[in-house]
Amino acid sequence: MIVDSSALIEQAVGDVIASAFDSAGQRCSALRILCLQEEVADRVLAALKGALAELTLGDPRALATDVGPVISAAARQAIVAHIETMCARGHRVEQPAPPDAAHRGRSCRPR
Repeated sequence: MIVDSSALIEQAVGDVIASAFDSAGQRCSALRILCLQEEVADRVLAALKGALAELTLGDPRALATDVGPVISAAARQAIVAHIETMCARGHRVEQPAPPDAAHRGRSCRPR
């Protein structure tokens, strides 16, 4: 996704969250790369950080859940390994604290 200075920040953030985290990011159409024009990057990133903090991880059968678990333990392990690699390479990472039950099983906190 590309977000430039003509974009409505709130709409762009909503689209990023929906594309990246609906279906726990496991669809072939899930957002993988977000390109931000320098003029709007700080505002978009601040809004994304706020939106991530509002997401609820949990059982997808619960209406309050925004992000359910990934498909398997192997999928979770691959995601966690990728996140750790990106952190080790110096990429800035934001990750909200999960509820107690969410870091058990196959849940991955949004980043």
